[in-house]
Amino acid sequence: MPFTLFHPALILPLRRLPKRWVSLTGLVAGSMAPDFEKFGKMKALNYYSHTWLSLLYFTLPVGLVLSFVFHAVVRNPLMQHLPEPVRRRLRGYRRFDWRRHFVKHYPAVVASVLLGGASHLLWDGLTHRQGPFARQLPFLDTHWSLGPVRLPGFMVLSVVTSLVALGYMAHMLWQLPKARRLPTPAPGFRLYWPAAALLTAGIIAVRVVAFGTTGNSWDIAVTVLSAFLLSLVLTPLLGKLGRRKARSAGNP
Repeated sequence: MPFTLFHPALILPLRRLPKRWVSLTGLVAGSMAPDFEKFGKMKALNYYSHTWLSLLYFTLPVGLVLSFVFHAVVRNPLMQHLPEPVRRRLRGYRRFDWRRHFVKHYPAVVASVLLGGASHLLWDGLTHRQGPFARQLPFLDTHWSLGPVRLPGFMVLSVVTSLVALGYMAHMLWQLPKARRLPTPAPGFRLYWPAAALLTAGIIAVRVVAFGTTGNSWDIAVTVLSAFLLSLVLTPLLGKLGRRKARSAGNP
């Protein structure tokens, strides 16, 4: 199956439609939301989030929560700590008022989350062993020889489309206009990624101690990615708490 963070590539072309029709945030959040069942479990299993009905009871609420958490907590600290060429291209998005956008365009946001979720199910349907298309299309169920390796067609398609998606997303990022100047880094600028790495390791350790590990490579990958995504939420929150305590200590 395609890597979760590549799923937005399929619906990014729709960003050019008028804002009253689609929301880029909604499209991206919806395209990734179905995989957050396994991120929540820290296990490569989806029981409830990969059906068409789940677009309403899982993808929509999860996609909206992801949108609000990203813009309120994750967005600006993450963008501030990305490599400079990326920061220059994303600086304009730091001023985006998500709450105002949602209030003004919530029908488009809801529709975009659902559309993004549908694109996820379609892509997984072609590139997953249990996908409906993988079972019905012979070339996806046939094993292909790639040098010394034999892979089923759905996995070959998954690898190829993931590489194309990565290239497309990198190209779209590089096409964004660059800011001429960047703001002065805030105090603690160098601590963001070390803190995120420590939190990621700590979350993984808690997961292993509390629930053990199956040794399955997919479960391990999902656990690591889940822990990293959670660290992107916790790092700015803990940083804000630390700054607040420092100010309180300096002003008794």
